[in-house]
Amino acid sequence: MEIIIKGWEWAVNYKPQKPTYAIRIVDLERSNGRREPFPPLTQDSNYIHVMEYVFDDVDPGYNPSPSRTRMFNQEIARQMLNDFQQGRKECLSLLVHCTHGSNRAPAVGIAFNDIFRLGEDTQGLMGRYGGYTRYIYSVLIKTARDLGMLQTNSRV
Repeated sequence: MEIIIKGWEWAVNYKPQKPTYAIRIVDLERSNGRREPFPPLTQDSNYIHVMEYVFDDVDPGYNPSPSRTRMFNQEIARQMLNDFQQGRKECLSLLVHCTHGSNRAPAVGIAFNDIFRLGEDTQGLMGRYGGYTRYIYSVLIKTARDLGMLQTNSRV
């Protein structure tokens, strides 16, 4: 499966050429109306599923104000993993986008590649997206293991 990782400005103009599963990652301020929301993705029949999740690019080492931040957690990870497992069958590409496409989206794309064996080179993705949020990646991997989606003796 092709993995496309981008920021929102690129993603909203993208026209998929094959059946695509899209993941939109929105920060809390956009989801509650304090910032302008992302425009919708282009209407296209190749978008088989468009899923949106709300979490900010922070990790437990940072002590944010709870009212201004939504931390990524196992509940969100579980929902994302279950949604993708159920919806990916007819899709040939995965589009993951967040605000800039440099931290959250790469973490999700790289983790999904490892968990679901999508066929991309993990080391190449990690090199290309060196700023991926390791906390998000590790929560997804741990949650996948807990759900039995990833073998405990797997390389990740």
